[in-house]
Amino acid sequence: MIIDLNEGTFYFKVVASDSAPTGSKRSSTVPVKIDILDENDNPPRFTQAEYSVVIVDNIPYHPDPSPIVQVLAGDPDQGVNSELYFNIIGGNDEGQFRYSLFKNLTFRFG
Repeated sequence: MIIDLNEGTFYFKVVASDSAPTGSKRSSTVPVKIDILDENDNPPRFTQAEYSVVIVDNIPYHPDPSPIVQVLAGDPDQGVNSELYFNIIGGNDEGQFRYSLFKNLTFRFG
């Protein structure tokens, strides 16, 4: 059986008994502590299936680039497995777009 659990701690006792007759049977117990760590079993999810933005051709870019879209995502895992990192992986060959973590995707001219 596979149980999908997030982080947690479980305590229980285990008893070991020998097979001696009832009058001379011996047993011993031991406490058991199980720490369950979160497995990275959930992918990050964006808050929207697609982000579509229209910008004007004279969008301000100096002295600071203009924010054009805020892309949000989350991960239901726990701890370090829920930390997200973003990268632009295509369509930015000229380097006109960049991002700031916890900020916005921005447009940089030239």
